[in-house]
Amino acid sequence: MKKLLLLSLSFSLLFNSFAQQEESVFEIMERTDISLQEAEQRANAIFDRIGTGRGTGYKHFQRWKYERQFHIDENGTYLTPSEEWNRYQATIQNNFVDAGNWTELGPVTWNRTSSWNPGTGRISAMAIHPSNENIIYVGSPGGGIWKTTNGGGTWAPLQDYVNSSWMSYFAITIDPNNQNIVYAGMSGNAGIIKSTNAGASWSSIGTMFGGTVRKIVIHPSNSNIVFVASSNGIWRSTNAGVSFTQVHNSTKEDIEFKPDDVNTMYATGNDVWRSTDNGVTWTNVGAAQGITNTGRTLVAVSAANPNYVYICQASGSSFGRMYKSTDAGLSFTTTVVGNPGSGTNYFGYETTGTGTGGQATYDMALDVSPTNASDVYIAGIICWKSTNEGTSFFPQTAWSLPNGIGYNHADVHGLFWINSTLYSISDGGIFKSTNNGDDWTD
Repeated sequence: MKKLLLLSLSFSLLFNSFAQQEESVFEIMERTDISLQEAEQRANAIFDRIGTGRGTGYKHFQRWKYERQFHIDENGTYLTPSEEWNRYQATIQNNFVDAGNWTELGPVTWNRTSSWNPGTGRISAMAIHPSNENIIYVGSPGGGIWKTTNGGGTWAPLQDYVNSSWMSYFAITIDPNNQNIVYAGMSGNAGIIKSTNAGASWSSIGTMFGGTVRKIVIHPSNSNIVFVASSNGIWRSTNAGVSFTQVHNSTKEDIEFKPDDVNTMYATGNDVWRSTDNGVTWTNVGAAQGITNTGRTLVAVSAANPNYVYICQASGSSFGRMYKSTDAGLSFTTTVVGNPGSGTNYFGYETTGTGTGGQATYDMALDVSPTNASDVYIAGIICWKSTNEGTSFFPQTAWSLPNGIGYNHADVHGLFWINSTLYSISDGGIFKSTNNGDDWTD
């Protein structure tokens, strides 16, 4: 019996050891249940094993650690948004001093002289209404929400002096039936806020969505039906966000409607799920349907052919697999299997696809042309395009200047087709292309 117990204990310790090793640096940065000190210890153990070079996440972790130190209590424990807001209110009430009036002098623009990766301002969320592309909302993980009404000529912050916990955004959505209604999803258990006056003011509509809200979609013809893909699953509202019901309980990153049938929906996290009753119930689209691996996963559809569904999957930090369905997700075929070093690591640093690194746990994007379902776009550090239904990809950007391809800042967090324009959001701001990704404008 003692031998069995010791053997069981050994297996348990070994399993826990491997489980901790499998935790990525980016997953550590998502956690709110451990102290900053413990997060740093876990991250350092990973860096001791894999190093601190390019693609390891070391630079991103150091930035996160610096910011996180301002959001902890005296024990190093993460403060909830409400706790932080209460402390902030108490601080300004007790220590407020009139500092006079200030006018910003700049700089507001800059010219590249020697930078190998120019661009300013990490953007992690974006929303544009198809009826007016001059109005754009963007969200930053730490910089709040910003809005332009002239297509990016000038920008105004919408969250200054509103709520100190409403500053980190990963999802923004405009109601397709009412441009004045905007939803924004945050990280750190801060939940979702909603505006009914085009971003002039906001109110909280819930904090039950887990650590990070990744995507919000609204029924195309019924604004009361709202879906949220978040760290703790899928949530559904039938009263425009007044209340939500959890309809799925595993981590989700992406969610889409079938373009010609809103009852059919697709959702992804580290796997793929499908619904045929407008998101009330969900079925796993597993190996029997052709999805054979797991990893960070995104989904995209196209109105040009509503039965086409594309699934892009990471393998750790590298490119994993591309899947395609031509029957609305009933079955999938594998179009590309990633193999670092062979020319198919589309999430690496080389435009040849031959690299062995990547940052897919941090930056990853997918979209399909709305007018040609054969044209598929993916991005991590580089933007890639396929014209043969995801069977092969070629680079459309490089992440340093000068180059002979085209430039889009590295670390792409989203690709969005709006009418005939393709937008990219990244650690260097927001870029757009009006010629199918051949050229880009910052």
